[in-house]
Amino acid sequence: MSGYSRHAVQANNTYKPLYKTGIKNGFPAVKFGSANGVKLTTPAFSLSTVSVYIVTQRISVDVTYPIILVQDDKNSGINIQSENSVTTFRYVLGNSDIAGSALINGNTYLLSFLASTTNIYAWINTISQGSKNNSGGNTARSKTISLGEGSGNRYTGYIMEVIIFSDYHSDNERLNVMKYLNKKWAIW
Repeated sequence: MSGYSRHAVQANNTYKPLYKTGIKNGFPAVKFGSANGVKLTTPAFSLSTVSVYIVTQRISVDVTYPIILVQDDKNSGINIQSENSVTTFRYVLGNSDIAGSALINGNTYLLSFLASTTNIYAWINTISQGSKNNSGGNTARSKTISLGEGSGNRYTGYIMEVIIFSDYHSDNERLNVMKYLNKKWAIW
């Protein structure tokens, strides 16, 4: 659900992810990965700076580049994927990639990704995964966001919560959102 009517939806019943109750800390989650095409997609909207927070639990890695969240496609806009050996945070055409720690199947994580017009930053739980110069710069364009798959690269796991802000958060704002999500989901 979105406060701005940008709900993530799937109209085709064949490709709807599964809604599961009581997955983590008594809360439900959406399970992805049963087949190619299982994903949720938002309407198109414009982002130039962004703060993204995702609570997720990977079940397995069935494809080479399993995509948790992608804007437009895996090589443009925002892309967060969970491979066997690395979690990649990408912003704009692969020019600005942060290669973070791998996710362990069955563990719950908070992935935080912030992009200003000059830099990108990533965290897994409370651990910084680094920063990079945002060589893509200000990339405001109207694009959809997909959860659970992009370009046929399906994610096999649960997505508990996604929060996307269309502005770049200060350290204090980021920490407040992270604390809220940790308290709700008991991540660390």
